[in-house]
Amino acid sequence: MNIFQPQRIYLHLAIIALVLLSLLTYSYSYHTDMIRTAVNLVEAAERIKAEITTAHIRLEDIINGYRHKDDMDDVRQRLGQADWFVQSVLHGGVRGEETFTPVPDAKLQQQFQKLGDQLVLLGKIAEKRFETAMTSATGTSIYIDQEYEAHFTAVLAQAEEVEENVHQYLDRKTQIYRLILLIRVFIILSLFVMAIVLIHRHRRYLLEHTQQLENEINDRKLAEQALRKNEEMLSKILNTTPDSVMISRRGDGRIMYVNPAFTRMLKYTEEEAFGKTISELDLWTSKKERKAMLSKLDETSKVNDFEAEFYTRDNKILPGSLAASFIELNGEKCVLSVVHDITGRKQVQEGIRRAYHIQQALAEIMRISLQPETLQETLVRALDIILSSPAFTMLKEGALFITGDNGTGKELVARWLH
Repeated sequence: MNIFQPQRIYLHLAIIALVLLSLLTYSYSYHTDMIRTAVNLVEAAERIKAEITTAHIRLEDIINGYRHKDDMDDVRQRLGQADWFVQSVLHGGVRGEETFTPVPDAKLQQQFQKLGDQLVLLGKIAEKRFETAMTSATGTSIYIDQEYEAHFTAVLAQAEEVEENVHQYLDRKTQIYRLILLIRVFIILSLFVMAIVLIHRHRRYLLEHTQQLENEINDRKLAEQALRKNEEMLSKILNTTPDSVMISRRGDGRIMYVNPAFTRMLKYTEEEAFGKTISELDLWTSKKERKAMLSKLDETSKVNDFEAEFYTRDNKILPGSLAASFIELNGEKCVLSVVHDITGRKQVQEGIRRAYHIQQALAEIMRISLQPETLQETLVRALDIILSSPAFTMLKEGALFITGDNGTGKELVARWLH
């Protein structure tokens, strides 16, 4: 089978289209996921750093008396907001119309987890520092201030490290995306080239197939022309042959075709014979002979030189030599029979037989003429020989006439037969 047949071509093009669609879908999905992840991570890193810095500034203002102690709620809210961004990066979260998905990178997860733990500890130290400043007349202790500053610096450094790692992670994702784009472009170009090759070969196949079809059509036309010529030739043969040709169904003997010789020999017109059965026309003089012919035909599928006699339409007997064989016509088993008129041959055979018997009779008469008998006895025996010969079986009576030497006629009646 040619791999460039239309079904294969369409299958290959469909596979190419499916691969291209899958590649574009994956590329779009990867790009969308990368953009969403980048936006979420960058926003989380920046907001964490900003919230921690703002909370630190507000706490310092409260400790130094620049803000009211009630503003400590804002500090707690800022630290809580920073922790929410950490948890949204680790476990996902929703805020308004924004949806945060968990970061898939294990290294970033560890860093954000570490930052979250430090935020919790920073919040506790900030609460402790605030309570000390609010309850002590001298303000916060140097130890607590140093501890807070150390934790704040560590948290801020961790936030900056996280932000830097986020940018590095996004750079890697961007490089991967660029590689995907290059691969996509390469695959698209390859698929495009493959599609062009397939289409070109398909077009060549169509041209070859079209040429093949044209050749087949021309061959079929030539075959049909030859068939028509053969049919015309066969029709001429059947119409001009002197032998009777008949086609009848084997099952019921219904006549399907007769040639002009059939109508000439058996005196039936084509309209009278067509559609009738052989039994209805009563063609065979002997049903036994017809049965014997069909039995032989069933056994050997062919009959040659089968002599039989047939009735004509005017009830005359036609001697014929029949040849028959099986054919298939319109999907039905039929008998093709050809009958040759042997009337002339029968007449010749009868003439030869009659001459033979006459010769035998003359020889017998010559034999008895040599015997010592009277003329009358010789003539009577000769008459018996003549009348008993098959050559003269149609005679009913006989007489002999003898003419004398002197011209006077004397009639001698040898025998009178009744």
